[in-house]
Amino acid sequence: MSYRLRIQCVQKAAGLDECEQITHVGGAGSARWRLSVKDVIRQIRDGEREFFVKRPIGDEVDVVVAVSPSGKTYLMTLADLDTPDTLLKLPPCRPDEGSSTAYGTIIREPGCPDDFSGG
Repeated sequence: MSYRLRIQCVQKAAGLDECEQITHVGGAGSARWRLSVKDVIRQIRDGEREFFVKRPIGDEVDVVVAVSPSGKTYLMTLADLDTPDTLLKLPPCRPDEGSSTAYGTIIREPGCPDDFSGG
């Protein structure tokens, strides 16, 4: 069984389409962490970890890998089938997030996962 991490913040890059806007995601557990979307996609596909977000109503929603019609992979939540904005609505990661390597490849510069569509 894979370990679950809660995504609590995102880093976005300006000027990119919705599927590429989020470059990294982050959160906090025993330490603050930040991972590139590419790393999160790999970890989900390899079964290393599962990721989720907690919505304001308190329920946990799984983050999954989706593929756009043009073939780009991105992250989405299972709650985003109609309105793909759950990850986009998360607050930005703080500059100091990502100082731990407790969860794998941690990066300190901006970035987070974004877009979704299903898959």
